[in-house]
Amino acid sequence: MEVKFAFTESAQDSLTWEDIETLESGNIGKARSVLARFVVDDNEKPVPFDDAMSTLGKLKISEIQGVLENFAKLMSEQAVNPPNAAS
Repeated sequence: MEVKFAFTESAQDSLTWEDIETLESGNIGKARSVLARFVVDDNEKPVPFDDAMSTLGKLKISEIQGVLENFAKLMSEQAVNPPNAAS
């Protein structure tokens, strides 16, 4: 199952210190609620939180690591090149 993420400026601004600690702690249960805020559909539109939680909750164990890696990669790329960075 493919899960897409997007980091809009407002979504990035919503990240808290606690969110970062949750992601770095490796607590998958708590991480799901952080990731769900960034799930988008095929048209890059945000997916409602409850729907995103449900989608993430249905991931097979073999898919979880890839989804976490994709999220971390996108988060890292956005930290280096924010969406509204001057060119």
